[in-house]
Amino acid sequence: MSATAADTRLTVLGEILTATQWMLSIEGQVVMNPHPNFMAGFAALLATYYNFNLVYQHVASCTLEFVQRCFVGINPSTGNKTVKTSGKTSEKRNNSQSSCVYSSQKTNGL
Repeated sequence: MSATAADTRLTVLGEILTATQWMLSIEGQVVMNPHPNFMAGFAALLATYYNFNLVYQHVASCTLEFVQRCFVGINPSTGNKTVKTSGKTSEKRNNSQSSCVYSSQKTNGL
């Protein structure tokens, strides 16, 4: 399977703030049927990024990197799953700490 991060989605069924069902899809195919537990769906989403070695989508990369490092406890000594875009090319970063997490710590005095 050659999925990209843009093809991986956690889909809400119903209204966004009152939804009771979630499902996970990759390349338009549902891989996790509707499920009432959001945390299970979110865990499946993160597991999908790691199992298929996907890079986080640019628009969500800081949030997912923060969740990965601060809540899940996956804090690699080198590299991350965010993409630094420069012009038309995208390349995977190879920093010891995510700039998103670093700037958050810096502003909070950590």
